[in-house]
Amino acid sequence: MKQISGKIIRGENIGERLGYPTANFSKRSLGRNKIAKGVYAAKAVLGHKEYIALLVMGVPGFKRFKKGKIETYLIGRRDSNYLYGRTLVVKIFKKIRPLKKYTEEKLLIARIKKDIKTARRYFK
Repeated sequence: MKQISGKIIRGENIGERLGYPTANFSKRSLGRNKIAKGVYAAKAVLGHKEYIALLVMGVPGFKRFKKGKIETYLIGRRDSNYLYGRTLVVKIFKKIRPLKKYTEEKLLIARIKKDIKTARRYFK
């Protein structure tokens, strides 16, 4: 199992606007880990609490994203403002799918919902 950790940085807030706020890392958080682009089932540890999470490596799936990055959605959390500057540890378990670009928000939201179900099933 690979693991990354780092301080959470401010992103573009697109995930939050879509209803899925993410914790963003810089690529420096990877250290020596080599993780292929894609969406992963993960567990995220923030303070003393562990969450089931989705980790997105690379350029996310909506046409307005311009740069590659690392994003983590803590499943069930509906806000991300409290995360900035805090340290997050993400344990990567299974690749769910490769990245895909979406031309419509509703298609991306439908795919995120499917990915969340897949991650929850994986950890049952």
